Amino acid sequence: MADPDESWTTWLRGGEPFGAEDAVAYAIEEQETNERRLRVILPLMIGVQALSVLGSRLSPSHRLDASAAQIAYVDQAWWVHALTLVVYAGLTAVLYLRAGHGPTTTRVTTGAGVAFLLHAAGLMGAAQALGGGAGPFLRAVLMVVVLFAVSPRVLGGLLGAGLAFVAVVVLAQHTEASHTRAVLVQSGVLAAVGMAFGGFLEGARRRDFRLRLTVDRQRRDLAELNEHLEERVAEQVAALTQRNAEVERLNAQLQEQVRDRSLALAQALRRLGEQTPENEADLTGLVLGGRFEVLRRVAAGGMGAVYEGTDRSTGEVVAIKVIRASSSTPLALLERFLREARSAASIAHPAVVRMLHVDIHDDGLLFQVQEFVSGETLQGCLTRNGRLAPGVAARVLAVLADALAAAHEHGIVHRDVKPANVILTPDAPGLRLVDFGISKLAVDLDDPSEATLLGPDDPAGPHTRTGVVVGTPRFMSPEQREGGGVGPPTDVYALGIVAHLMFTGAHPDRAGEAAVPPACAGLIAACLSEEPDARPASAQVAAEMQAFADGLEVGPLEQIIASDTLRRVTSTDNAPTQFREESQVSGEPRSGDVS
Repeated sequence: MADPDESWTTWLRGGEPFGAEDAVAYAIEEQETNERRLRVILPLMIGVQALSVLGSRLSPSHRLDASAAQIAYVDQAWWVHALTLVVYAGLTAVLYLRAGHGPTTTRVTTGAGVAFLLHAAGLMGAAQALGGGAGPFLRAVLMVVVLFAVSPRVLGGLLGAGLAFVAVVVLAQHTEASHTRAVLVQSGVLAAVGMAFGGFLEGARRRDFRLRLTVDRQRRDLAELNEHLEERVAEQVAALTQRNAEVERLNAQLQEQVRDRSLALAQALRRLGEQTPENEADLTGLVLGGRFEVLRRVAAGGMGAVYEGTDRSTGEVVAIKVIRASSSTPLALLERFLREARSAASIAHPAVVRMLHVDIHDDGLLFQVQEFVSGETLQGCLTRNGRLAPGVAARVLAVLADALAAAHEHGIVHRDVKPANVILTPDAPGLRLVDFGISKLAVDLDDPSEATLLGPDDPAGPHTRTGVVVGTPRFMSPEQREGGGVGPPTDVYALGIVAHLMFTGAHPDRAGEAAVPPACAGLIAACLSEEPDARPASAQVAAEMQAFADGLEVGPLEQIIASDTLRRVTSTDNAPTQFREESQVSGEPRSGDVS
């Protein structure tokens, strides 16, 4: 038993009675089951009875040889088969004409059961003269019990009616009393056994139906639960999407504030009076802007320094770059400082160092706050290794070119792309491009305030004025060396030199320890074209280098950096290449000192 507290009688009945709704569903299921079975059984029985009618008549020759009892049996049996054939045909017609009608199915089921039992009683009556037994009744009882799904009440009525038919027919034959009594007893036993077996089958059907109901209800409950969970997940996703939109909006506001602040500070620099330079003391422990605490000095130059600090409002580790604004500070350096903040804040790319804040302290200390990047410069890596594996070099170029593409989309030309301005870091996407201090903005030529910021006669001149050469000589494009106009192709030329260094270990004007891979040679040669218009766009370089690295199954750059692969010397056959990268603009700190 499934339930230890359930009595055996309850278990035989198939459990406790159904509720009203379940009882209706069970009755409909029984009707549908009976209809499906009758659609098969009735045509089959019509065929059987038709064959019996055709094959049960005696030929004249056989009648001469048969006894009177045999002839009477065959003739009576023929009439029983014929009448049963008519009944089956009528029931089949009603079933198909009223298909799907529940009460009709119930009546046809009952009629078929009665027909089976009447047919058996008729055959038993015909066989009494020959000493026949209860075999036909046994077959009829089995067909009614096994083939039809009916309640014990209906089954009892059918078997009782069948037993009555048998008694009437057998007694009407006036055979020996002992034989008649034996046949009636056998028929009664068969009816009793059939009733018990039918009750057992009904209980089994009810238990199966109850189990399926339970499974269906559990399935519906699970479906409702899943639907509820999906709704909750959808709500949470919507909330996260809204929060992400708010974060993006705040980031955009922050970038706008940084740009606005840098422009305001540029105007304020012109109003700075004579100031007395103070001692260049270590600023460790100082809190700038009431928010950024200086922790330790990382690097220092002639006019400024870089410190590691903490943003007290977020707890984030930051890099703080400082320059003291005084009469002894070249204005070109101050302008470059503000230009870097403005340019970096305009670019939203994970490989461009994030500009977080720019301000001036009360004592004239000009500072900008950037993302703190922990890692090694590409220059240091090449100095130690000489060159990189082709797949690794392609991965570095893909990320670097993608960062330049983002800058070019905002009208910003870096103008000083070189290994010293690329920091390799285990944080995605694997590198940071720094030092936008001499970058050129497309709006500069149209902004009179920018053009006159340093004064028309200042020997340093504004960075965007034609004729002023800025950058690192060994990485300058032809148009940059000549002091002409610069644009995105200028950065692409420098990118080609960096690519040649990583692939071969040497500058393009020198023989390297290896050759550029053939698959990349055409692209690198195009980057180094003398004509700016012949050079590919930085986005194209990024895409082709990405495809080349993917073809070599090289993992993401940040994973390569984190695995310390680049700290193992790539080639031991040649001495590492040394790079000297001095800035052409005098008085400016080296980018490596303030990045």
